[in-house]
Amino acid sequence: MSKIYQPKKYGEYTLPHNVYMMMNFLIRDYDRLKEQYESDIAYKPPVLDGTPGGNAITKPVENVTMALLNKHKELHAIETALEIIPEEYRRPVLLNITARRRYPPHAAISTYSRYKQAFIYKVAKLLDYI
Repeated sequence: MSKIYQPKKYGEYTLPHNVYMMMNFLIRDYDRLKEQYESDIAYKPPVLDGTPGGNAITKPVENVTMALLNKHKELHAIETALEIIPEEYRRPVLLNITARRRYPPHAAISTYSRYKQAFIYKVAKLLDYI
């Protein structure tokens, strides 16, 4: 397993370590979040039996709606932040974070690192962590 570290070279995009790690793992979880968001949209609440001490969770629709709003906010932040990266670098940067793939050789690693750092910073900013 490769070590995750934040380059300090790009000072304007430096985050507190814990925020950087949170954003890194949030972005790494992007595919699962998107899949879960789409399945939660099709949620149908259970039929309640109507008794005061019934066996169902109270406010199931409200709970699912709140979870949907949180996931939507996170997905929107990731997708919006991706737009700051030029088109030819987006997929390699995202795959580097989500699937830990190496960058393709058509550009310098420092170029990818700079865009990755800016991307993670923008996600944190959009989610009000900084």
